Amino acid sequence: SCRCGAGSRNAMGAAASTKQASTTQHAAITLLKKLDEKLITKVAAGHILFLVGDFVRSGKLKLSDTRQELEKRQARTGEKIFLAPEEAVALLRDGNREVGALTYGWSSPDHPDPDGHYMRAMVRALKHPLGAHIKAIFWDQMSLHQWPRTPAQDAGFKEGLGVMAYLYASATGTTVLRHKAL
Repeated sequence: SCRCGAGSRNAMGAAASTKQASTTQHAAITLLKKLDEKLITKVAAGHILFLVGDFVRSGKLKLSDTRQELEKRQARTGEKIFLAPEEAVALLRDGNREVGALTYGWSSPDHPDPDGHYMRAMVRALKHPLGAHIKAIFWDQMSLHQWPRTPAQDAGFKEGLGVMAYLYASATGTTVLRHKAL
């Protein structure tokens, strides 16, 4: 192995740690974190659920099922598909941008990913070193209740939809994952 390459990684890791320490101590960080409070309130209430990053990374999801289908699957199988709301809030508040917020165009009006293209791309992105820090994912189809919804689910959907833009605008809580398709 190349000694200078290993040394470079160590030096980069040390530089990144120093940078992160100084960034988290900056006075503006406290102000930026306050901007996430509306989002955090809705996540804490369970209106938005985050997928467990390692679950998606594992490839156990082949197509993007609805939140309702995945909640039933989690209850039936015991798989940890979603973070508990308090776990999700902790990730948003820690300031390490470990929540990935996916933005993409739906493939059809009825289903965002009928052939699994986006799912395969997401798994690849999460397995890449640049996606390794992602611990949770907001994916609209799976994080918000979809149609048909009960009246309670519809109310929760509207609450989540009302703060969805904060997922993409968070300076400290999320990393935007953008999928471009032609």
